[in-house]
Amino acid sequence: MTDITPHRDTSDLVASILLLVVLVTAALIASTFGLFLGFASDACGTGTCDYALLNAGGALALFGPLVVGLVGIIVTIVRLVRRRRAYWVPLAAIITIAAVWWSGFGVVELAVQGSVQ
Repeated sequence: MTDITPHRDTSDLVASILLLVVLVTAALIASTFGLFLGFASDACGTGTCDYALLNAGGALALFGPLVVGLVGIIVTIVRLVRRRRAYWVPLAAIITIAAVWWSGFGVVELAVQGSVQ
């Protein structure tokens, strides 16, 4: 019987590991910035804000990057164990983290827009 397991590409392994480090860093930084979006409620003292929308946007910017980062790490590890090309997974997750954070920022901005003149 012949062994039909795919050969591991060393460059893909190295790129995946480096991108996983960048992914973890990006998720932590984006989540930290999401935590600071709570200070947007300081503008609500003079006007009316939609607090439900403010909380939803803050939660999206805080927890969204962590969830995307965790899913990206798990999928990358599974693909590496199965000897599949995996470098693109953390790269896509980093882009998704940025999109999720900016979406949360946009929701927070909509929530306080009525109080900032």
